Amino acid sequence: MSERIENKFTALLVLLILGVSLHARTMVSDSVHVAKAGNLSTSIPKDKTFHDSVLIVTGDLDESDFRYLRAMAGSSGKLTSLDLSGANVLKIVDYALSGCTSLTSVILPNSATAIQYNAFSLCTRLTSVTIGSTVSIIGPNAFSGCVALTSMTIPNKVTILSAGTFSGCTSLSKITLPSGLTTIQSGAFAGCKALKEIHCKSKTPPEFADNAFIYVNKSTCKLFVPNGSIASYKKSVKWSSFSNIVGE
Repeated sequence: MSERIENKFTALLVLLILGVSLHARTMVSDSVHVAKAGNLSTSIPKDKTFHDSVLIVTGDLDESDFRYLRAMAGSSGKLTSLDLSGANVLKIVDYALSGCTSLTSVILPNSATAIQYNAFSLCTRLTSVTIGSTVSIIGPNAFSGCVALTSMTIPNKVTILSAGTFSGCTSLSKITLPSGLTTIQSGAFAGCKALKEIHCKSKTPPEFADNAFIYVNKSTCKLFVPNGSIASYKKSVKWSSFSNIVGE
């Protein structure tokens, strides 16, 4: 009996190794440097354009380059992981990577200061986004409809969370809000039904629109605030609607 179990275990182990090996072969990684903005399409060899699943991009990028990336990660593309940390980009433009349904992870440029309107909306498989500390503006609907996104940390320089920023992010369970945040606009977290933890670093309760957290279950979602600010949040007409306000 023990020999039979051992044989089964060995067979399963072989299948697991083969599976990992096959996955490794299908995950094609490449890096490209764009010397002049607008030249991304000519910087990637044609035979690799829609075959890379992991892409690292450095150099200067403009709006046309983002359109090309959008095609690579769209419904017919295979780009799943995009690392732009070394790219020179001041703003992630409107609709920059919107609708990139193959994209699962993105690292944004360390140079970026703004994520604009609908930049990542409807990226339905996106689970991980790394935002640099230089970002101070996140535009309306920036991550709207990112139904696979589970957590997010907003950079310290952001003072206003725009309308609809995370609307329809139905898997979002944890959000960390920065200490300088003053305002949360209309529908910023509308429909975030999975939200279980809000870590608000601001000592003064930020103002928020009446429907900013519509369809968030405020009786089960824990609100974590600075230890010395618990009383302030509990006295706030709007924040007091959260049943569980905890210091940290």
